[in-house]
Amino acid sequence: METILTYLYGDPDNDGKVTIQDAYRTLLYYAEVSAGVEDVAFDPAGDAQAEAAAYQAADVDGDESITMHDVYLILQYYATESAGGTPSLEA
Repeated sequence: METILTYLYGDPDNDGKVTIQDAYRTLLYYAEVSAGVEDVAFDPAGDAQAEAAAYQAADVDGDESITMHDVYLILQYYATESAGGTPSLEA
């Protein structure tokens, strides 16, 4: 039987909420890729499905790459929610 993983945009650690940890993990991923590190991954266990779900969750703007814009959108969502506002992952 095939396992299908679901994800929440902005939640690459897949804990069901968008947190500062998600922004950190996305920033770390972006920094490592930008520095030329090979085999950069969100999922340290190397599970291909979990990695694909985490990548899709972190690619908030949907441009098929992890950039500072994705980090910004996750941080903005987290900050707005923390302040009691209505968060959005829209640019």
